[in-house]
Amino acid sequence: MLPRMVRGEFTIYPFIEGEALPPYVQVAIDAIKEAGLEVDVGPLSNTVMAATAEQVIEALRRAESAAIAAGAQRIVIRLEVEDG
Repeated sequence: MLPRMVRGEFTIYPFIEGEALPPYVQVAIDAIKEAGLEVDVGPLSNTVMAATAEQVIEALRRAESAAIAAGAQRIVIRLEVEDG
């Protein structure tokens, strides 16, 4: 049996289309990377995965704090446990 993974998906608002990510999105991504996790950047939301909920939640907590400090107005987070 493959290990379970925890997936966190987050969207940060206001959503601004364009070539570059808004600063509040970029700092959130940087905060997750600094926590040692990779971020899959998508067109509407971003995803982070780890083996434990604690890893994902802590990384998202850091991202949330950084994004709010940089001007984010709303952050939507979804957590899922996936079977490998």
